[in-house]
Amino acid sequence: MKNLTVIGMLLAVFSFYGCPPKDDCIRIYRFEIPISVYPQEKILSVGDTLRVSMVTDNVHMYDSYGNRVVNFPNFDPRGWFLMPILDTFPVKDGLLDNELIIEDDFDVRHINVSTLSSGIFFLGIDTTDIESRLEFKVVLNTPGTYALYSISSIHRSWKKVCFPNKCNGCGYSSQGHISGNFNYTTDINYDILFPENITNENKYWEERSGQRRESNPYYFKVE
Repeated sequence: MKNLTVIGMLLAVFSFYGCPPKDDCIRIYRFEIPISVYPQEKILSVGDTLRVSMVTDNVHMYDSYGNRVVNFPNFDPRGWFLMPILDTFPVKDGLLDNELIIEDDFDVRHINVSTLSSGIFFLGIDTTDIESRLEFKVVLNTPGTYALYSISSIHRSWKKVCFPNKCNGCGYSSQGHISGNFNYTTDINYDILFPENITNENKYWEERSGQRRESNPYYFKVE
């Protein structure tokens, strides 16, 4: 009897997380989101401006979990960004120690991620049926070894978001999961890190391992 109970539980888990129901509707989406940085250099100079931007093709959003292309008008990844300087611990906050430039088109909030650093969260972006865009710039006035973390919090919004042919429909009775993964369009420069940078980075994320798994890093130096 116990074996039958265990088998039943396993079948229930597989039906939700991996195996599509009879109508081939996969209720899990993981959207791959391109993000660019410019200049694409490992080492920048004091006074240089780093530009971070995202432009999505909302008609052809790629879902890597279901290996499918989805039409997702007005896509919003609910993106937020951190930029610690990894040369010392506690880390310095690269968003506070440099000049941050954000267009008026975007609704952005500064958030305290922890006692160690803050971040910027895009509440509103430039979005249409065809494409979505966000961008910010940082005038780099402080030397150091930087990490830029890009995180999508769209996973909190399954019941709030709606798009054509969304599996299991829209509304609060809908069941499923949605997430976003920022992908840098260039090498992330992990090789520039020294052991002390890696140690400081690990300490920085020590109490927030879940958020670290959701984040994608890009590294650069300012000299």
